[in-house]
Amino acid sequence: MLLNTTGKKVAILYPWGDILERKSGASKRVGLLIDYLKSQSYQVWLFTTGDAKDFREDGVHYTYYQQAYEDYCLVNDIYKDAYQSWYDVLNSNSDTLENNQESEHWLPWIYYQYRFDLGFINWVKKLTEWADTVILEYPFWGSTVGDICHQSKTQLIITAHDILVQQLDENTLIGKIALAEEIKALKQGDHLISVSQDNQSFLRQHKLSSILVPNPANIEECSDEKLREDSPFKTIEKPFCLFVGSRHDPNIEAVEVIQQIAKDFTFQFKDFTFQFIVVGSCWEPEENNNFIALGKVSDQDLAWLYHHATLILAPLLSGTGTSLKTVEAMSYGKVLLGTSVAFRGYPVESDKEGIICDRLDEYVLLIANLLKDENKLQEMGENAKQFAKKYDYRLLYSSYHDLIENQL
Repeated sequence: MLLNTTGKKVAILYPWGDILERKSGASKRVGLLIDYLKSQSYQVWLFTTGDAKDFREDGVHYTYYQQAYEDYCLVNDIYKDAYQSWYDVLNSNSDTLENNQESEHWLPWIYYQYRFDLGFINWVKKLTEWADTVILEYPFWGSTVGDICHQSKTQLIITAHDILVQQLDENTLIGKIALAEEIKALKQGDHLISVSQDNQSFLRQHKLSSILVPNPANIEECSDEKLREDSPFKTIEKPFCLFVGSRHDPNIEAVEVIQQIAKDFTFQFKDFTFQFIVVGSCWEPEENNNFIALGKVSDQDLAWLYHHATLILAPLLSGTGTSLKTVEAMSYGKVLLGTSVAFRGYPVESDKEGIICDRLDEYVLLIANLLKDENKLQEMGENAKQFAKKYDYRLLYSSYHDLIENQL
Protein backbone atom coordinates (compact mmCIF):
# COMPACT_ATOMS: atom_id res chain seq x y z
CA MET A 1 0.00 0.00 0.00
CA LEU A 2 1.35 3.41 -0.95
CA LEU A 3 1.64 5.90 1.88
CA ASN A 4 2.15 8.92 -0.36
CA THR A 5 0.13 10.35 -3.22
CA THR A 6 1.73 13.79 -3.44
CA GLY A 7 4.50 12.92 -5.88
CA LYS A 8 6.91 15.10 -3.93
CA LYS A 9 10.43 15.56 -5.27
CA VAL A 10 13.37 14.14 -3.31
CA ALA A 11 17.00 14.80 -4.20
CA ILE A 12 19.61 12.44 -2.75
CA LEU A 13 23.25 13.55 -2.64
CA TYR A 14 25.64 10.63 -2.30
CA PRO A 15 29.43 11.14 -2.31
CA TRP A 16 30.63 7.80 -3.72
CA GLY A 17 30.28 6.84 -7.37
CA ASP A 18 29.21 3.23 -6.73
CA ILE A 19 25.47 3.74 -6.30
CA LEU A 20 24.41 1.52 -9.19
CA GLU A 21 26.71 -1.34 -8.14
CA ARG A 22 25.09 -1.76 -4.72
CA LYS A 23 28.07 -3.77 -3.51
CA SER A 24 29.25 -1.64 -0.56
CA GLY A 25 27.15 -1.22 2.56
CA ALA A 26 26.61 2.48 1.87
CA SER A 27 25.49 1.97 -1.73
CA LYS A 28 23.13 -0.80 -0.65
CA ARG A 29 21.60 1.38 2.05
CA VAL A 30 21.07 4.29 -0.32
CA GLY A 31 19.95 2.00 -3.14
CA LEU A 32 17.25 0.57 -0.88
CA LEU A 33 16.25 4.13 0.02
CA ILE A 34 15.77 4.86 -3.68
CA ASP A 35 13.63 1.72 -3.99
CA TYR A 36 11.54 2.76 -0.99
CA LEU A 37 10.98 6.32 -2.21
CA LYS A 38 9.95 5.04 -5.63
CA SER A 39 7.49 2.65 -4.00
CA GLN A 40 5.92 5.64 -2.25
CA SER A 41 5.51 7.49 -5.58
CA TYR A 42 8.17 10.11 -4.87
CA GLN A 43 10.19 11.57 -7.71
CA VAL A 44 13.88 10.85 -7.10
CA TRP A 45 17.02 12.58 -8.38
CA LEU A 46 20.33 11.04 -7.29
CA PHE A 47 23.44 13.23 -7.47
CA THR A 48 26.87 11.66 -7.06
CA THR A 49 30.46 11.92 -8.29
CA GLY A 50 32.38 10.19 -11.07
CA ASP A 51 32.75 10.48 -14.82
CA ALA A 52 30.32 13.20 -15.93
CA LYS A 53 26.99 11.82 -17.12
CA ASP A 54 23.30 12.51 -16.75
CA PHE A 55 20.63 9.88 -17.44
CA ARG A 56 17.42 8.23 -16.25
CA GLU A 57 17.13 4.60 -15.26
CA ASP A 58 14.16 2.75 -13.75
CA GLY A 59 12.34 6.01 -13.17
CA VAL A 60 15.23 7.69 -11.33
CA HIS A 61 17.27 10.67 -12.54
CA TYR A 62 21.03 10.16 -12.04
CA THR A 63 23.65 12.90 -12.30
CA TYR A 64 27.38 12.23 -11.95
CA TYR A 65 29.54 15.28 -11.33
CA GLN A 66 33.18 15.24 -12.41
CA GLN A 67 35.43 17.78 -10.73
CA ALA A 68 38.06 19.43 -12.91
CA TYR A 69 41.48 18.00 -12.10
CA GLU A 70 43.04 21.44 -11.66
CA ASP A 71 40.33 22.40 -9.15
CA TYR A 72 40.95 19.20 -7.20
CA CYS A 73 44.71 19.85 -7.13
CA LEU A 74 44.27 23.48 -6.10
CA VAL A 75 42.03 22.67 -3.13
CA ASN A 76 44.32 19.81 -2.12
CA ASP A 77 47.42 22.00 -2.22
CA ILE A 78 45.74 24.83 -0.28
CA TYR A 79 44.52 22.39 2.37
CA LYS A 80 47.95 20.81 2.83
CA ASP A 81 49.64 24.20 2.99
CA ALA A 82 47.15 25.51 5.56
CA TYR A 83 47.41 22.31 7.60
CA GLN A 84 51.20 22.63 7.65
CA SER A 85 50.91 26.17 8.99
CA TRP A 86 48.44 25.15 11.71
CA TYR A 87 50.64 22.23 12.69
CA ASP A 88 53.81 24.34 12.80
CA VAL A 89 52.19 26.88 15.10
CA LEU A 90 50.92 24.25 17.53
CA ASN A 91 53.77 21.71 17.29
CA SER A 92 56.99 23.53 16.56
CA ASN A 93 59.16 20.68 17.91
CA SER A 94 57.24 17.72 16.45
CA ASP A 95 58.18 15.26 13.72
CA THR A 96 57.50 16.72 10.28
CA LEU A 97 57.23 13.24 8.71
CA GLU A 98 54.39 12.30 11.02
CA ASN A 99 52.70 15.60 10.18
CA ASN A 100 52.98 14.90 6.44
CA GLN A 101 51.40 11.49 6.90
CA GLU A 102 48.50 13.02 8.80
CA SER A 103 47.89 15.62 6.09
CA GLU A 104 47.48 12.81 3.55
CA HIS A 105 44.48 11.32 5.40
CA TRP A 106 41.19 11.69 3.52
CA LEU A 107 39.65 13.17 6.68
CA PRO A 108 39.15 16.09 7.06
CA TRP A 109 40.34 17.04 3.54
CA ILE A 110 37.16 15.63 1.95
CA TYR A 111 35.06 18.35 3.63
CA TYR A 112 36.86 20.99 1.55
CA GLN A 113 37.06 19.19 -1.80
CA TYR A 114 33.97 20.78 -3.35
CA ARG A 115 33.39 23.71 -1.00
CA PHE A 116 34.65 26.32 -3.50
CA ASP A 117 33.88 24.42 -6.71
CA LEU A 118 31.47 26.65 -8.66
CA GLY A 119 30.37 23.84 -10.96
CA PHE A 120 29.47 21.70 -7.96
CA ILE A 121 27.72 24.60 -6.23
CA ASN A 122 25.62 25.33 -9.32
CA TRP A 123 24.50 21.71 -9.51
CA VAL A 124 23.49 21.76 -5.85
CA LYS A 125 21.49 24.93 -6.46
CA LYS A 126 19.71 23.26 -9.39
CA LEU A 127 18.90 20.19 -7.30
CA THR A 128 17.68 22.27 -4.39
CA GLU A 129 15.44 24.43 -6.59
CA TRP A 130 13.86 21.26 -7.98
CA ALA A 131 13.44 19.32 -4.74
CA ASP A 132 10.95 19.52 -1.91
CA THR A 133 13.38 17.61 0.31
CA VAL A 134 17.13 17.07 0.01
CA ILE A 135 18.68 13.99 1.64
CA LEU A 136 22.44 14.30 2.14
CA GLU A 137 24.23 10.98 2.65
CA TYR A 138 27.32 11.63 4.80
CA PRO A 139 28.08 15.16 6.08
CA PHE A 140 31.01 16.00 3.75
CA TRP A 141 29.06 18.50 1.65
CA GLY A 142 27.01 19.78 4.59
CA SER A 143 28.42 23.30 4.65
CA THR A 144 27.64 24.00 0.98
CA VAL A 145 24.37 22.05 0.77
CA GLY A 146 23.12 23.45 4.08
CA ASP A 147 23.65 27.07 3.05
CA ILE A 148 21.86 26.55 -0.25
CA CYS A 149 18.94 24.61 1.29
CA HIS A 150 18.45 27.25 3.97
CA GLN A 151 18.43 30.05 1.40
CA SER A 152 15.83 28.25 -0.71
CA LYS A 153 13.90 27.01 2.36
CA THR A 154 14.22 23.40 1.20
CA GLN A 155 14.11 20.74 3.91
CA LEU A 156 17.47 19.06 4.47
CA ILE A 157 17.83 15.57 5.97
CA ILE A 158 21.38 14.35 6.70
CA THR A 159 22.16 10.67 7.17
CA ALA A 160 25.20 10.06 9.38
CA HIS A 161 26.31 6.60 8.22
CA ASP A 162 28.80 6.51 11.08
CA ILE A 163 30.81 8.83 13.30
CA LEU A 164 33.66 9.55 10.93
CA VAL A 165 36.01 11.24 13.38
CA GLN A 166 36.25 7.96 15.29
CA GLN A 167 38.61 6.80 12.56
CA LEU A 168 41.14 9.32 13.92
CA ASP A 169 42.69 10.19 17.26
CA GLU A 170 40.51 13.07 18.45
CA ASN A 171 43.42 14.44 20.49
CA THR A 172 45.52 15.14 17.39
CA LEU A 173 45.24 18.30 15.32
CA ILE A 174 43.76 16.43 12.37
CA GLY A 175 41.27 14.73 14.69
CA LYS A 176 40.15 18.04 16.17
CA ILE A 177 39.70 19.57 12.72
CA ALA A 178 37.74 16.53 11.51
CA LEU A 179 35.47 16.64 14.57
CA ALA A 180 34.80 20.36 14.13
CA GLU A 181 33.95 19.89 10.46
CA GLU A 182 31.74 16.87 11.11
CA ILE A 183 29.70 18.52 13.85
CA LYS A 184 29.42 21.79 11.94
CA ALA A 185 28.18 19.94 8.84
CA LEU A 186 25.66 17.83 10.75
CA LYS A 187 24.21 20.95 12.37
CA GLN A 188 23.15 22.12 8.92
CA GLY A 189 20.43 19.47 8.74
CA ASP A 190 16.82 20.13 9.65
CA HIS A 191 16.75 16.46 10.64
CA LEU A 192 19.51 13.94 11.32
CA ILE A 193 19.42 10.19 10.79
CA SER A 194 21.83 7.96 12.73
CA VAL A 195 22.35 4.24 12.23
CA SER A 196 23.05 3.07 15.79
CA GLN A 197 22.31 3.95 19.40
CA ASP A 198 26.02 4.50 20.03
CA ASN A 199 26.09 7.08 17.24
CA GLN A 200 22.98 8.70 18.67
CA SER A 201 24.69 9.01 22.05
CA PHE A 202 27.80 10.54 20.49
CA LEU A 203 25.74 13.13 18.63
CA ARG A 204 23.76 13.88 21.77
CA GLN A 205 27.03 14.78 23.53
CA HIS A 206 27.44 17.48 20.89
CA LYS A 207 23.85 18.69 21.36
CA LEU A 208 22.57 17.04 18.19
CA SER A 209 19.38 14.98 18.23
CA SER A 210 18.84 12.29 15.63
CA ILE A 211 16.33 9.68 14.52
CA LEU A 212 17.52 6.08 14.60
CA VAL A 213 17.23 4.22 11.28
CA PRO A 214 19.55 1.18 11.42
CA ASN A 215 21.09 -0.30 8.30
CA PRO A 216 18.41 -2.49 6.73
CA ALA A 217 18.11 -5.58 4.57
CA ASN A 218 15.85 -6.51 1.68
CA ILE A 219 14.13 -9.56 3.12
CA GLU A 220 12.30 -10.44 -0.10
CA GLU A 221 15.62 -10.49 -1.97
CA CYS A 222 16.85 -13.22 0.35
CA SER A 223 14.14 -15.67 -0.73
CA ASP A 224 15.36 -18.89 -2.38
CA GLU A 225 12.41 -19.05 -4.82
CA LYS A 226 14.50 -17.88 -7.81
CA LEU A 227 17.77 -19.41 -6.69
CA ARG A 228 19.77 -21.36 -9.26
CA GLU A 229 20.46 -24.94 -8.27
CA ASP A 230 23.78 -25.51 -10.04
CA SER A 231 26.96 -24.01 -8.65
CA PRO A 232 28.41 -21.08 -10.62
CA PHE A 233 31.85 -21.76 -9.09
CA LYS A 234 33.94 -24.75 -10.15
CA THR A 235 36.42 -24.51 -7.25
CA ILE A 236 33.91 -24.20 -4.41
CA GLU A 237 32.76 -27.29 -2.57
CA LYS A 238 30.48 -27.56 0.43
CA PRO A 239 30.85 -27.10 3.31
CA PHE A 240 32.23 -23.56 3.29
CA CYS A 241 32.00 -20.30 5.22
CA LEU A 242 31.64 -16.86 3.65
CA PHE A 243 32.88 -13.33 4.20
CA VAL A 244 31.60 -10.40 2.11
CA GLY A 245 33.18 -6.96 2.10
CA SER A 246 34.05 -3.91 0.01
CA ARG A 247 37.52 -2.37 -0.21
CA HIS A 248 37.56 -0.83 3.25
CA ASP A 249 40.47 -1.09 5.68
CA PRO A 250 38.55 -3.02 8.40
CA ASN A 251 37.43 -5.56 5.76
CA ILE A 252 40.96 -6.00 4.43
CA GLU A 253 42.16 -6.52 7.98
CA ALA A 254 39.42 -9.13 8.50
CA VAL A 255 40.46 -11.05 5.37
CA GLU A 256 44.02 -11.28 6.70
CA VAL A 257 42.57 -12.79 9.88
CA ILE A 258 40.50 -15.25 7.83
CA GLN A 259 43.59 -16.37 5.93
CA GLN A 260 45.23 -17.29 9.22
CA ILE A 261 42.11 -19.06 10.49
CA ALA A 262 41.99 -21.06 7.26
CA LYS A 263 45.61 -22.17 7.72
CA ASP A 264 45.04 -23.06 11.36
CA PHE A 265 41.91 -25.02 10.50
CA THR A 266 43.77 -27.12 7.93
CA PHE A 267 46.57 -27.79 10.40
CA GLN A 268 44.28 -28.77 13.29
CA PHE A 269 41.70 -30.70 11.26
CA LYS A 270 43.69 -32.33 8.47
CA ASP A 271 40.96 -34.86 7.62
CA PHE A 272 38.20 -32.25 7.37
CA THR A 273 37.54 -30.41 4.10
CA PHE A 274 36.23 -26.92 4.73
CA GLN A 275 36.66 -23.82 2.57
CA PHE A 276 36.90 -20.14 3.50
CA ILE A 277 35.35 -17.99 0.75
CA VAL A 278 35.84 -14.21 0.48
CA VAL A 279 33.71 -12.08 -1.84
CA GLY A 280 34.01 -8.41 -2.77
CA SER A 281 36.60 -5.80 -3.61
CA CYS A 282 38.23 -6.25 -0.19
CA TRP A 283 40.60 -8.83 -1.72
CA GLU A 284 41.89 -9.61 -5.19
CA PRO A 285 40.94 -13.02 -6.63
CA GLU A 286 43.15 -15.72 -5.11
CA GLU A 287 43.08 -19.44 -4.46
CA ASN A 288 45.36 -20.87 -1.79
CA ASN A 289 44.45 -24.32 -0.47
CA ASN A 290 41.20 -23.87 1.48
CA PHE A 291 41.19 -20.05 1.12
CA ILE A 292 39.44 -18.70 -1.99
CA ALA A 293 38.89 -15.02 -2.79
CA LEU A 294 36.47 -14.46 -5.68
CA GLY A 295 36.57 -10.67 -6.00
CA LYS A 296 33.30 -9.05 -7.07
CA VAL A 297 30.49 -11.38 -8.10
CA SER A 298 26.99 -10.85 -9.49
CA ASP A 299 24.01 -10.47 -7.17
CA GLN A 300 22.73 -13.86 -8.35
CA ASP A 301 26.02 -15.58 -7.57
CA LEU A 302 26.24 -13.86 -4.18
CA ALA A 303 22.75 -15.09 -3.35
CA TRP A 304 23.84 -18.63 -4.24
CA LEU A 305 26.85 -18.32 -1.93
CA TYR A 306 24.73 -17.03 0.94
CA HIS A 307 22.18 -19.81 0.56
CA HIS A 308 24.76 -22.61 0.36
CA ALA A 309 27.24 -21.34 2.97
CA THR A 310 27.35 -23.33 6.17
CA LEU A 311 28.01 -20.19 8.17
CA ILE A 312 29.11 -16.58 7.75
CA LEU A 313 32.39 -15.34 9.19
CA ALA A 314 33.01 -11.72 10.27
CA PRO A 315 36.21 -11.33 12.35
CA LEU A 316 36.19 -7.54 12.14
CA LEU A 317 38.64 -5.82 14.47
CA SER A 318 37.66 -2.22 13.77
CA GLY A 319 34.88 -0.16 12.23
CA THR A 320 32.30 2.48 12.98
CA GLY A 321 28.56 2.78 12.44
CA THR A 322 26.82 -0.54 11.79
CA SER A 323 27.60 -3.23 9.25
CA LEU A 324 24.80 -3.76 6.75
CA LYS A 325 26.46 -7.06 5.80
CA THR A 326 25.63 -8.39 9.27
CA VAL A 327 21.86 -8.13 8.98
CA GLU A 328 22.08 -9.12 5.30
CA ALA A 329 23.75 -12.40 6.23
CA MET A 330 21.22 -13.05 9.00
CA SER A 331 18.34 -12.42 6.62
CA TYR A 332 19.45 -15.50 4.66
CA GLY A 333 18.95 -17.59 7.79
CA LYS A 334 22.65 -18.15 8.39
CA VAL A 335 24.66 -18.36 11.59
CA LEU A 336 27.07 -15.44 11.78
CA LEU A 337 30.26 -15.95 13.77
CA GLY A 338 31.85 -12.58 14.37
CA THR A 339 33.37 -10.12 16.78
CA SER A 340 31.45 -7.56 18.80
CA VAL A 341 32.53 -5.03 16.16
CA ALA A 342 30.78 -7.06 13.48
CA PHE A 343 27.52 -7.00 15.45
CA ARG A 344 27.80 -3.34 16.48
CA GLY A 345 24.47 -1.57 16.44
CA TYR A 346 22.40 -4.77 16.41
CA PRO A 347 21.11 -6.17 19.76
CA VAL A 348 21.97 -9.79 18.92
CA GLU A 349 21.95 -12.34 21.72
CA SER A 350 25.05 -14.51 21.41
CA ASP A 351 24.47 -18.27 20.96
CA LYS A 352 20.84 -17.57 20.06
CA GLU A 353 20.80 -15.36 16.93
CA GLY A 354 24.53 -15.44 16.22
CA ILE A 355 27.86 -16.09 17.91
CA ILE A 356 29.82 -13.14 19.26
CA CYS A 357 33.45 -13.91 20.01
CA ASP A 358 36.40 -11.51 20.27
CA ARG A 359 38.93 -14.28 20.86
CA LEU A 360 40.19 -14.98 17.35
CA ASP A 361 42.23 -17.93 18.57
CA GLU A 362 38.96 -19.71 19.44
CA TYR A 363 37.45 -19.45 15.95
CA VAL A 364 38.88 -22.70 14.57
CA LEU A 365 37.38 -24.81 17.37
CA LEU A 366 34.07 -22.88 17.26
CA ILE A 367 33.78 -23.56 13.53
CA ALA A 368 34.62 -27.25 13.98
CA ASN A 369 32.01 -27.64 16.73
CA LEU A 370 29.35 -25.91 14.64
CA LEU A 371 30.01 -28.21 11.72
CA LYS A 372 29.29 -31.18 13.97
CA ASP A 373 25.98 -29.74 15.23
CA GLU A 374 23.51 -29.46 12.36
CA ASN A 375 20.58 -28.90 14.72
CA LYS A 376 22.28 -25.89 16.31
CA LEU A 377 23.07 -24.42 12.89
CA GLN A 378 19.45 -24.76 11.80
CA GLU A 379 17.98 -23.41 15.04
CA MET A 380 20.30 -20.40 15.24
CA GLY A 381 19.87 -19.77 11.51
CA GLU A 382 16.10 -19.58 11.89
CA ASN A 383 16.50 -17.26 14.91
CA ALA A 384 18.80 -15.05 12.83
CA LYS A 385 16.25 -14.89 10.02
CA GLN A 386 13.47 -13.88 12.39
CA PHE A 387 15.74 -11.23 13.93
CA ALA A 388 16.55 -9.80 10.50
CA LYS A 389 12.88 -9.45 9.55
CA LYS A 390 12.66 -6.54 11.96
CA TYR A 391 15.25 -4.75 9.82
CA ASP A 392 13.51 -4.94 6.47
CA TYR A 393 13.94 -1.62 4.71
CA ARG A 394 10.20 -1.31 4.06
CA LEU A 395 9.67 -1.06 7.82
CA LEU A 396 12.68 1.04 8.80
CA TYR A 397 12.45 3.60 6.01
CA SER A 398 8.99 4.76 7.01
CA SER A 399 10.86 7.35 9.10
CA TYR A 400 12.09 8.98 5.88
CA HIS A 401 8.50 9.13 4.65
CA ASP A 402 7.36 10.78 7.87
CA LEU A 403 10.12 13.37 7.65
CA ILE A 404 9.38 14.18 4.02
CA GLU A 405 5.71 14.57 4.88
CA ASN A 406 6.60 16.64 7.97
CA GLN A 407 5.01 14.11 10.29
CA LEU A 408 7.98 13.89 12.68
